[in-house]
Parts: sequence; structure tokens; C-alpha cells
Amino acid sequence: MMPIDIADQTVDWLPPTGDHADPGFGCRALDADRDFHVRTIVDSVVAKDALVPREFSALADVAEHVLRFASDGDRSDRLQRAVEHCALIEIDLEPVLAVVVRAIEDVAIEQDAPGEHPEGFLRVIRTATAVVAQVYRQPHTRVPRRSETPQDVAAALLRGEVSPTLGLFGQIAIAGSYWLIAVRMRAGRALAPTRPGPRGTAGPATASALAELRSCFGPNAVALLADAGGSILVPADSGITRAELAAFIGRMGAATGKPVVAVALRSATDALAAADEQAHAALEVAERLSRPNRLYDFSEMAIDYQLTRPGPARDALAGVLEPIEELPDLLETLRAYLHHGQDRRRTARALHLHPNSIDYRLRRVYQLTATDGLDPAGLWKLRSALTVRDFLHA
Repeated sequence: MMPIDIADQTVDWLPPTGDHADPGFGCRALDADRDFHVRTIVDSVVAKDALVPREFSALADVAEHVLRFASDGDRSDRLQRAVEHCALIEIDLEPVLAVVVRAIEDVAIEQDAPGEHPEGFLRVIRTATAVVAQVYRQPHTRVPRRSETPQDVAAALLRGEVSPTLGLFGQIAIAGSYWLIAVRMRAGRALAPTRPGPRGTAGPATASALAELRSCFGPNAVALLADAGGSILVPADSGITRAELAAFIGRMGAATGKPVVAVALRSATDALAAADEQAHAALEVAERLSRPNRLYDFSEMAIDYQLTRPGPARDALAGVLEPIEELPDLLETLRAYLHHGQDRRRTARALHLHPNSIDYRLRRVYQLTATDGLDPAGLWKLRSALTVRDFLHA
């Protein structure tokens, strides 16, 4: 019972989550070869052959955060999450506490902390041991299990909130990188309506999409979806190809009864929040420009994405076609001509006109926009200006 009584006295010293403790050691010498150092700490207190790899890794993570807390003034809530991970995978209290004590001892010996900085040394001991006590004094000395759906995991990943315990409650392995797919399910054949879910408008299309996702890529692929679309995360570490992703989008469209347009972007796990913003911005471009329903790699949309970003370049391009803005026949001819690879005969057939009429209209476009139609740079300027115009007028 005595350890619990001590914990009751020391928990009150624990700083609020998110605060920075300043142990006052001023230590930086232990930064070098820290990975080797933390492994040595674990080896010194627990026989390595007594641990499975995930247990060794969890204890090493505790040692790492004790060192950072003691030497750098790192946040104690990170140490707490590492200890929670140990409790979650049912590592006993004794080895966790032994690792914490050994790590503090190492910092103290390196810096002569008890002699030079006694208050900082005591503060580290109180806080670190209080963290362990606070976690392990939970019922049955384990962190209570909680509900964790794939949608919860996806939401946390997309917010950039990756912790050591993320995915463990739902038995979802967190990958080092993902294919992030921004999807839009366009109007298709009618499906039975459903009551909106707590995270958005969820219905049969969402259920069908999630079932197809699990069927194609297994339980570690997660998504944050509503019936209109959302974000899908497929682990990229397993070597999944773009062709497989494209095939999945096709199957998803067939399963939901809705045409799907999507943009895929590969991202490291810790950069998913920014990648999600980029992918959805590119998806908006694809929608506004009425791109065909299929999966686009972000690189395919990169030029149009860049052209449509707000700024002086977009403003300049938006003015190029102003002289023909009120001449829809000329705009239609320019668009068809560029779409058909600058082939006047194919353009004429598409518009049901004589090729000479196409030539006349194009000359008018070039004259009014002050563009040299024989110069590839001039045609590129017109193509870019048309992209910007269509985006802004969508």
C-alpha cells in the first residue's frame, strides 16, 4: 500500500498537461546517440530476452521521454502518453518505474544534478514518478479501454494528433506514410435516405464506400467520410500502387452508385494535416474545371492547382480573356481547339463548323487578346488563362 500513499502525495505536483516543466539541469550532453542510450537503459533494468519487441520499444519510449523531460524541459504529457502505452500493452509497473529511475540517475550522474541543481533534480523525480503513479493507479493497474473507431483514428491522423496509443484500442496499425485520397461522390442514382450521423451526413453511400475500402486494403485503411465525400487514408508502406488506388475508386463508384472524382497524395504520417488541405484544394480545382470522374494523382493537378492559387499571377491571367468575355462563340472555339490538341479539323467536326470558320474565329481570338497563335508560349498563356477563367466562373 505504501507506493499508492506516496503517489497520492506526489500527484499534486504534476504540472498541467501541455505545460513545460523546467527541471533546471541545463543538460545537453545526453543528446548525442540518444537512441543507443535509451536502449542501454532498458537493457540494464530488464533482460531483453524477457521482452517482445513492442514491449522493449514501449519501455525505450519511456526512457526517451524521461531524458527529454529531465534534460530539455520537454513536456510531461508526452512522458505520460508513453507510460500509458506501457500500461495499455500490460507491462508491469516495476520495469516501467525501474526505467524511469535509471534514466533520471543517468542525467543526474552526467550533470551532478543533486549537488548543482537539487531543486530541479527533486522536481524531476516528483513529476516523473507521479506520472507513473497516476497512470498505474487506474483500476487493475491498466488504462481503461475505450471505444476507438476507424473514423476516430482517421480524424486524429488528419488533425496531426499522433500518439503512442493511437489505434491500439481499435487494433489499427499506424503506418509511417499514407496515400491520402480526397474524394467527392457526385450525384448519381438515388439511394435510400438515412439519419445524419454525429460526424456528418452518413448514409448508405458512406457504408458502401467504407465496406469497399476494407475489402480492398484491409482494416488498417481508415477514412473520414460522409455521403458527399471526405478523406481516405491507405497505408503506403505496403507498396500499394496508383493503379490499385484507381481500381478502388472505380469499385467505390460502382458500390455507392455515385460517380467519384478523387485526388491522391502520398504523405508522411506527421504531415497528413497539410496534405489533406492540399489534396482537397486540388479536388476543388478538378470539380470546378469539370474534370472526368476518376482518380487523379496530385502531380496531374499540380499545374492547374498552382494556376488557380490566389495572387498576382492569377489576377493577370484572369484579365487575358476579358476582350472576348462577351463573345461566347470565340470562347467556345478556343476551348474546343485546345481540348482537341490544336487540331482545326477535329475542332470543326466537334463544333459542326467548316475548318475555315475555325480559322477565322481563332484569328479573332489572337487579335483581341494580343497573342501570337503560332508561338507555343502564346498558346500556353491562353490555355492558362482559360483554366483560371473556368475556375473563377464555376
